[in-house]
Amino acid sequence: MPFLGNDCQDYLSRDIGKKLEDKFGSFFLRKEIIRAIDLSCVNRKLYLNFISGKAETGEEKIISYTTYEYLVWIRELCMEEGINFYLLPAPVADTRENHSAIAMIEEEFEKLGLNKQFPGYFEQIQYYPAEQFRDGIHFGDQYTDRTYLNRMIEDIVNKSEDITGLRAVYGE
Repeated sequence: MPFLGNDCQDYLSRDIGKKLEDKFGSFFLRKEIIRAIDLSCVNRKLYLNFISGKAETGEEKIISYTTYEYLVWIRELCMEEGINFYLLPAPVADTRENHSAIAMIEEEFEKLGLNKQFPGYFEQIQYYPAEQFRDGIHFGDQYTDRTYLNRMIEDIVNKSEDITGLRAVYGE
């Protein structure tokens, strides 16, 4: 929940706040709890196990309706304002589980029609060795220096024909 870690919680609508509370529980929306999770590998692992346990019980879809709604809304808003909107994938650990998860997400994209709104999204995915990730999702500290992250951003940007020439740099 990086938006909460960045103190952006106050900018979320009441509906979204309620959905987050339903999904994560009000305890996990408290800023001090979010910080404790973020600062401790043990706490983070326990929290991720809790969240993935909820997903396995069928309480969660691959792409929630709220995610779908916001993607479409943000894209439409950008188009109305003459702003180019690019949906770029995050780097992914190269594991069998992640390849399976990406395939399921791609199917869901097609069902929702998002593949037409964001063509080429899945071709842009960059896989990195699993050993570089501290928890399967976040890079370990040795892989978060500015030079390495800029190289990753460049890899993703270069894979997309739609955004050739876009300069995306971390930390500037």
